[in-house]
Amino acid sequence: MVLGLVLLLLVSPAFQVGSMFEDWAQRDVLRAETWDPLAMFRLVSRPGDLAVAQQLGIAPWWSDPELRLAFFRPLSAATHRLDWRYLPDLAWLRVAHTLLWWVAAGAGAFRVYRQLLASRAAAVVATFVWMADDARAMPIGWLANRNALVAAAFGFWALALHLQWRSSRRLGELAGAVVLTGLSLLAAEAGVGTLSWLVAAAIAFESRWLDRLRALAPYGLVVIPWVVAWKGLGFGTSGSGSYFDPLQEPLAYAGNVLQNAPLLWASQWLGPVATAASVTAPAWRWLWVVPSMLFAAVLATWTAPLARDDRMRFALLGSGLSLLPVCAVFPGERLLGFVALGAAALLGAALHELHEAPWTHRRPWRVVTRLLAVPALVVGPLCLPVQLWSLQSIARQSTDSWSGWAPGDESVSGVSVVALTAPCSMCSGYLAWIRADQHQPVPGAFRIVAPSWDEVEVVRTGPDTLTARAAHGFGAPIGDGNQWHGPVGTHVLAQTLDQTFGVARGDAPIDVSVFVVRVLDRTSDGRPQRVELTFPVALEDPSLRFVRFSNGRMVDAPLPGVGASVRFAPERLGVPGL
Repeated sequence: MVLGLVLLLLVSPAFQVGSMFEDWAQRDVLRAETWDPLAMFRLVSRPGDLAVAQQLGIAPWWSDPELRLAFFRPLSAATHRLDWRYLPDLAWLRVAHTLLWWVAAGAGAFRVYRQLLASRAAAVVATFVWMADDARAMPIGWLANRNALVAAAFGFWALALHLQWRSSRRLGELAGAVVLTGLSLLAAEAGVGTLSWLVAAAIAFESRWLDRLRALAPYGLVVIPWVVAWKGLGFGTSGSGSYFDPLQEPLAYAGNVLQNAPLLWASQWLGPVATAASVTAPAWRWLWVVPSMLFAAVLATWTAPLARDDRMRFALLGSGLSLLPVCAVFPGERLLGFVALGAAALLGAALHELHEAPWTHRRPWRVVTRLLAVPALVVGPLCLPVQLWSLQSIARQSTDSWSGWAPGDESVSGVSVVALTAPCSMCSGYLAWIRADQHQPVPGAFRIVAPSWDEVEVVRTGPDTLTARAAHGFGAPIGDGNQWHGPVGTHVLAQTLDQTFGVARGDAPIDVSVFVVRVLDRTSDGRPQRVELTFPVALEDPSLRFVRFSNGRMVDAPLPGVGASVRFAPERLGVPGL
C-alpha cells in the first residue's frame, strides 16, 4: 500500500503535461463521426497520404515521396476513441486511463517476477524498479505513446501465463497466453517484445530445438495473421531517416543495432544515456557508445553468477532480445519497457542474494550490485516526476513558438501561413490545431520553407516567386551545422525529427498546394539546396501571410522587393528539460 501511494505520487505530474506532437492531429481522427481504427497511427502508407501530411503542415515539402510511415495499433487506437467518445472534456481522466495501463503492466510484471525470483520481497522490489523507472515518463505523460504501456500490459500477462503453463501444462493458460500475445501485437509494434520474451523462454528452458519449436508453435496462430495484416494493409516504414525496417533496410538496421543497443542497455541501468546521444551529432556519439560498450562488459561479468540459474538466464536473454526490435527506431528511453522487465528481475535477484547470502559472492560483485541499485531504487524514481515535468517543456515546443503571434487577429482565418524558417516540422506543424484549442482564428494552411537551425537565403525573383537556399541543403544529415551550434544541442534532435520524413531526391516539381517547389541546385549527395517556390498569387495577396522563427518565437516576416534578398542567420533551438 505504501509503495503504491509512493508510485502514484511520483507519476502525479502527468496530469499537468497536456497535449504534444501527434496528440493534436489525432484529435480529428478520434472525433470523426466515422472512425477508422487503422487511421490514427498511419501517417503515410498509401498514394496521396504524403500530400495530405504536407498539406496539413506536418511533413515538410522535401519529404521523400517514397516515404512510408504507418503503425498498426488498432487496439491502442480504440482506447483513445473511448476517451474522446465518453470523456471529451475531461483531460485528467484520459491521463488516469493511461495510468490504469501502467498499473496493469506493473501487475503483469509482478506475476512474472513471482515465478522468477526467490521471494515475494524480491518481486515487489523488481516491480517497483520497473514501474518507477524514469524511462516510463514518456509513455505515461504523452497520450499518443500510451500504446507502449498497452502492449506491455498484455505482453507481461501473456508471459506470466506462458510461464505458468510450462509448469502446469493446462491448455487454458496456454490459450490465454496466445490470445494476450495477439492483443499485445495489436496494441503496438512494441508487442514484438512479447515474442522476444517467448523466444527467450524457449531457449532458456527447453534443451532441444524440437521442444523449443513446440513451445512456440501455438503462437503462430496470432503471429502469422498479424504479419499478414501488417504487411497486407500497408503498414511499416521505408524512406525514413529515423525508422528502419529490418527486412527492407537490413544494412541500415544492422548499423542501428551496433550503435543503439549499447546506448539503450546502458540507459536501462544508468539513466538517460540514449537521450544524451540523441542530442549529440553522429560523429561524436562514440563518446557515448564506447563507454556504453565498456559498461556492457562490466554488466556481463556481474550477471555471470546470476545466469547460472535458468530463470535469470531467461531474464538476461529476454532483456537482450528485446533490444533488437527497438533498435529500428532512433534511441530513447521510452523504448525500454520490455528491456526493463529483465533488468529489474536481475537486480531483484541480486539484491535478494545480497541480503540472504552476501558471503557467497566476492566483494567486487557486491559493490557493483549496490552501485546498480542506486540509480534503480533512488535516482530513477526521483527523476520520474522530474521527467514528467520536463514533458511540459517539450509539449510547449508545439505551442510556445506561436505564443504571442497574431492573438485574436481575425485576418488570420483561412489564410495560408508560410514559415520562411521554422524549428522543425514536428514542433511547428500543429498550428491549426493549437489555434483552435486556444479559441484563436485558425489559418487555412501552414507550410515550412526551410529549417531555422541552418543559414537560409531567400531571394524575391518575381511577383509570385521566391528562391530559398539552405547552406547545408534541405533534409541535411543529422549533426550538420556544428560550426554554428556545436556538436551537442537540441538542433540535433530537431534534425532527427525532420529526418523522420526522409529526403526527396527526384526532379519532379513538388506541389504542396500553397506553392510549387522546383529544385534549382543540389548538394554533392543529391539533396535539394537551392529551390524556387512559385505561388498561385502575388506574394502580397491577403491569402498569404509570411512568418519566420526568431529568438524562440514565430514573427511576421516582411517580404523583400522583387530582385532583393534577405539572409536569415541560424537560430538556436531551445527544448527545456532536455
